[in-house]
Amino acid sequence: MASGIVGGDYRGVRMDQFFSRTPTEKADGGSRIIDTPGMNQTSPNPKRTRRRWRAAGIVGSFLALNWYLVAATDVIRPSERTQAAMAVLEQRVRLAADQKLEIPDDLNDLPSIAGRASDANDAWGRPILLERTGDEVTLVSYGKDGRPGGAGLNGDLVHRFALKD
Repeated sequence: MASGIVGGDYRGVRMDQFFSRTPTEKADGGSRIIDTPGMNQTSPNPKRTRRRWRAAGIVGSFLALNWYLVAATDVIRPSERTQAAMAVLEQRVRLAADQKLEIPDDLNDLPSIAGRASDANDAWGRPILLERTGDEVTLVSYGKDGRPGGAGLNGDLVHRFALKD
């Protein structure tokens, strides 16, 4: 015999019988097995709906956190960009010294290095200053405010190196 309620006859069936898997008695004295829990439900299961919304919230939170972490790791601080520019400028000054060139007052006139940035400005767009005393070269950026002294982002960034080791 087929399982379930045959022919759509639901009269006389209580809900606890409808969702059970035990034999029940028919009105005519026979028995039938109701083994189709959830058959003909008119509204979705509230627990299932809550679980789906909770899962969607968790996935959405994960995606937002992932986006934030990726966006946060792509940011390089201005002081780090300026220090990197100073390191490239040191290489360019050393190249000029090795080629027996005079170190120019304008750092943009230094020989360029293939594959390296040739910009002589700090992260705030101001030129990096070069001071030379004997064989010692000092590169200076006055920070965000562009004035000597200061602390934090406004602090001076100084890079010293000797031309002859």
